[in-house]
Amino acid sequence: TWESGMADQGEAHPLTLKVMRLSKPKLALSMPLLGEAGDWAAAALHDSVASSSTAVRGCELLRLSEAVTLPQSFGTIFLGETFSSFISVHNDSLQDAKDIIIKIELRTTAQTVNLTRAEDAVVKSLGSQQSTDLVVHHEVKELGLHTLVCSVQYAGPGGEGKVFRKF
Repeated sequence: TWESGMADQGEAHPLTLKVMRLSKPKLALSMPLLGEAGDWAAAALHDSVASSSTAVRGCELLRLSEAVTLPQSFGTIFLGETFSSFISVHNDSLQDAKDIIIKIELRTTAQTVNLTRAEDAVVKSLGSQQSTDLVVHHEVKELGLHTLVCSVQYAGPGGEGKVFRKF
């Protein structure tokens, strides 16, 4: 089972797990520069901002730019929205990793939902410096705290089962 043989959190693993929330980019905001009429410094700064490659022509004072940004934090998901996440398992070791099983669950106060499709869950072998990636989606239908639990089970060098998790 996933819980048995749980590896010590301090143990080094040859596999690394990266989890990233997928979200739509937003327009970057720029800082408007305001000055009094006839102020040569403000006029020079305004000309510099207006000639910037990220400025929206004719709308320099609206703080919008043509650049897009991704959120730096997890953020908030509202009821009815779809949660999407990118999961990557990478083999950092010099040896092949065998019999890898990836399990992605979304836990709420009322239920646990398995987000891993059967065809994505099992990787027979992962060579040195190779990775396997998957994307999971789930429509949020319940209010409250949601926890994404990612587990990776694999066969160690001696064939012993190893497991690690990321919340």
